[in-house]
Amino acid sequence: MRRRGVAAGWIAFMFLTLLMAGRIAPAQDAETRYQRIAPIDQYLMDRAAEIALARSAAPSSVSGDAEVLVLGRKGYETAVKGKNGFVCVVERSWMSPFDEPEFLNPDQRLPLCLNPPAVRTHLPLTLKATALALSGMTKSQMFDAIKVAYQKKDLPLPAPGSMCFMLSKQQYFGRKYGNADPHVMFWFPQADHMNWGAGLPGSPVYIQQDSPDPITTFVISVAQWSDGTAAPTDTN
Repeated sequence: MRRRGVAAGWIAFMFLTLLMAGRIAPAQDAETRYQRIAPIDQYLMDRAAEIALARSAAPSSVSGDAEVLVLGRKGYETAVKGKNGFVCVVERSWMSPFDEPEFLNPDQRLPLCLNPPAVRTHLPLTLKATALALSGMTKSQMFDAIKVAYQKKDLPLPAPGSMCFMLSKQQYFGRKYGNADPHVMFWFPQADHMNWGAGLPGSPVYIQQDSPDPITTFVISVAQWSDGTAAPTDTN
């Protein structure tokens, strides 16, 4: 009986150990796995599906006449010529904040539609970060390269009025945030967020102080997806 009790206790101990390891491993795995780009095929999409996803970032009245970029093996390519100055693109996880554990995770799909000022001043960052990622740089090397690019003024600061739509139901920010919510984003050179009332309890304005790019991003949630359907209401 004593041997059976010891054996049962040992089995229970091993079970709990494996259970806890299963809970901890994904977080540790995310920290270590995404240090440089995975094989490029994991980031690519069917061309028609990517065009549709990119356009879903904004109402059709905006995205219908927008230029559309799709990701190819050597970077973004123009898939559809535009007429209204907007550009719709599905960004990948190398456009997430550098401190996100799933930076470079192939699963993320971040469709957005840029207005003309953002096309001039945010799109160059997207193209630069994409080129660095596809070159095989590590996460830390990308951080340093983008920091230097802003210091040398090779990358522009946001032009006045720079913004984008992120209203796609199919957007996916990774396991932590999922589809998030429909929102619009405004970019400024590093700014005083208190002028926007951002980050305060009950404020609909979320702030992100970007790094290494010297940019402040204001995020404002909206009530509808791009197809006009209502977004879920946060009841917390």
